[in-house]
Amino acid sequence: MEESSQVEIAQLKEPGFDRTIELKAFDETKAGVKGLVDAGITQVPRIFFSPPDTHDLINDDITKAGSLKIPVIDLDGDFNRENVVGTIREACGTWGFFQVVNHGIPVNVLEEMLEGSRRFYEQDVEVKKKWYTRDVSKTVVHNSNFDLYRAASANWRDTTYLLSEALGLDTNYLNNMGCAEGLATLYHYYPACPEPELTLGATKHSDYDFLTVLLQDSIGGLQVLYENRWVDIPPVPGALVVNIGDLLQSEKKAFDDTKAGVKGLMESGLEKIPHIFVNEQYMLETKSSVSSNRTSLSVPVIDLECSNKDEIIDKVREACREWGFFQLVNHGISTSLMSRVSDDVRSFHELDNEVKGLYYSRDHTKKVFYNSNFDLHLVSSANWRDTLYLILAPDPPQPQELPQVCRLDFTLEQIDDYEKWFVSVMLITNAKVKSVHHRVLANNVGPRVSVAFFFRPHVARLYGPMKELVSEENPPIYREVTAEEMIRVRYSKGLDGVPLLSYFRINKESP
Repeated sequence: MEESSQVEIAQLKEPGFDRTIELKAFDETKAGVKGLVDAGITQVPRIFFSPPDTHDLINDDITKAGSLKIPVIDLDGDFNRENVVGTIREACGTWGFFQVVNHGIPVNVLEEMLEGSRRFYEQDVEVKKKWYTRDVSKTVVHNSNFDLYRAASANWRDTTYLLSEALGLDTNYLNNMGCAEGLATLYHYYPACPEPELTLGATKHSDYDFLTVLLQDSIGGLQVLYENRWVDIPPVPGALVVNIGDLLQSEKKAFDDTKAGVKGLMESGLEKIPHIFVNEQYMLETKSSVSSNRTSLSVPVIDLECSNKDEIIDKVREACREWGFFQLVNHGISTSLMSRVSDDVRSFHELDNEVKGLYYSRDHTKKVFYNSNFDLHLVSSANWRDTLYLILAPDPPQPQELPQVCRLDFTLEQIDDYEKWFVSVMLITNAKVKSVHHRVLANNVGPRVSVAFFFRPHVARLYGPMKELVSEENPPIYREVTAEEMIRVRYSKGLDGVPLLSYFRINKESP
C-alpha cells in the first residue's frame, strides 16, 4: 500500500472525527473492510457502529422459543413435482427463504466460485483498486465456464416454473413475465471483526430483485427475521440459499476516498473501529449470552434429490410463504466449484490495496467494480464488509475486464439480449409469499465469503399484483411500478431497514 493510503486509513483512528471526512478517507483507500483487517486494527472504526434498533435485540422468551429451521427442498430429477411445489409454496408463504439441494449444479463448480471470490480479495490492494468504483452501471461476466452460468440460469428457470405452480399459476407464468432475464452477481467478503458486538456484516434489509440465490461458505452468520426472531441459516454443504425478492457525508467521504475498504482500516493498525461503523444506540448481548441464547430456529432446507416432485413443490411453497428464505441441497453444483469461487473472492480481497484500488468505484454503471458499502453516504452506520460487483447480464463484458485472480479456466458466451433489473415476487403475488428482512452478523472469525446471484426482469415494464391472485376479497395491496422506479427508491434510501414495498402500497395506512 502506498504511504498516502496508509495515512488516509490512519486518520480514521482519531478520537475526534468528522463523519464525512472519515467515510471519505475509508473509501479513498480502495482497500475495503479487508484493508482495515490487514492493517491490524483491534477496534472497529466508528463509521461501522450499529444502532440497537438495527440489531433488534431479542428477549430471552423469544430467543429460547422452539427449534425452527428454514425449509430444505430436494430438487432431485426423480422428485415428486406436486410435493415439491407444495413445499415451495409453503416455504415462500411462511419464510420467504429456503434452501435447495440436488439442484443440478456440481459441488466442484460451487467450490470454485467461492475460491475465485477469495482469490480476488486476497490480491494486493493496488490490483483491486482498478476495479473499485461506485458506478453500478458497469458490468462484467466471470470468465469461469460461462456454460456454468447458462446451465445455472436454465436451472433457476426451472425454479420459476416451481414458483409459478406453487402460486397456483401456469407453469410458465413467471418465466413469460421475464422475471429472471437479468443477472447480477455480488461477491461479498466479510473480514474477521475485532469488535463484532458493535457492528454488522449486513444490516437488516430485504432484497428488491425477483429472486436471490446465495452461495455461502462454511463460516456462517446469515440470519432471517421470522416471527420477530432472528433465525440462523447455518451453511449446509453443497446447498444454495433461495431468497424471495421484494418486487416477487464528510466522514464517510474520507473513508470512501481511501478506496481501501474495511480491510484497509484493519491494515492501518486501527485499535478501534471508526465511528461511521458504530451505531451509538446499539446494545448487544455479551458474547457469552449471544452464544448461549442464540435462537434454535432453522431456515428450511430443501433436498432436490427427492423423487417426489409434488413434495418439493409443497416444501418450496411453504418456505416461500412462511420464511421467504430456504436452502437447496443436492442441486447439481459440485462442491469443488463452489469452493473455488469462494477462494477466488478471498484471493481478490487479499490483494494489495494498490492493486485492489484499481477496481474501487462508486460508479454503479460499471460492469465490474468493488467498494465498501454501496449506501455508505446514506446510512448512519456502515456495514463491516467489502463487495466485488459483477454484472453478468444482459450485456456481459469481455473476460479481460474481470480481475485476473478471479478468472477461472472457463469459456465465455454471449447471453441473449435481455433487458435489466427488478421485479418483486412479493409485489406481483400481492404479498402471498414473503420477502423477509435478513442480516449478517459480524464476527471475529473469518473472513466470511458469500456470492449472491440476483435475477432481474425488464427495467421499464410495469409490474403489479397478478390478476389471477386478486379479487374483491383479496384486493391489490400494491400499485403497479417499474423496476426502474424501485431502483431509484432503493439507492436513495439505502439499507435503512424500511421495507422497500412500503413505498408502493396503495393504502399507506395498511399494516
